[in-house]
Parts: sequence; structure tokens; C-alpha cells
Amino acid sequence: MKSLMSFLLLAAFMMLGAENSFACTCAPVGAAAEELERAAAVFSGKVVEIKRHKQSGDLFAEVEVVFRVKRAWKGADGRTV
Repeated sequence: MKSLMSFLLLAAFMMLGAENSFACTCAPVGAAAEELERAAAVFSGKVVEIKRHKQSGDLFAEVEVVFRVKRAWKGADGRTV
């Protein structure tokens, strides 16, 4: 019973202390105009395919996502990206 109470107390502290998080905490978020200038591509779309690659040393090379572009502002010239 004591361990259950300790677990519930720990869980409550974790939920109350939760903050917003971003995918990459190393890059601060700037103004929209600045981010548009820095980005290679800016578009809205829908995921149409997810390709999983064999394990590699690069974390970002393991998954490839294909998007169907609905609207492009910069860098997405085709119908898919």
C-alpha cells in the first residue's frame, strides 16, 4: 500500500510539472518571418507513406516520410515531397 501511494504521488508531481516541449530543444523558435527565411521548405500536406530503413548511425536516416503537398509557400515544387 505504501509503494502504491508513493507511485501515485510521484505520478502527480510528474503531471503537474509537465511543460511544453519541442522536437528539437537545441534550436530556439524565432518569429515566423525569420523561420520562413531559414527553412529550406515550408508547406502543408498529408502523410501518404512512411518508409522505414535499416538501422544506421544517423537517427534521421532511419525513417523517410512522403507527403502529398496541399499548399506550398517555399521549396516544395512538386505534388509530393
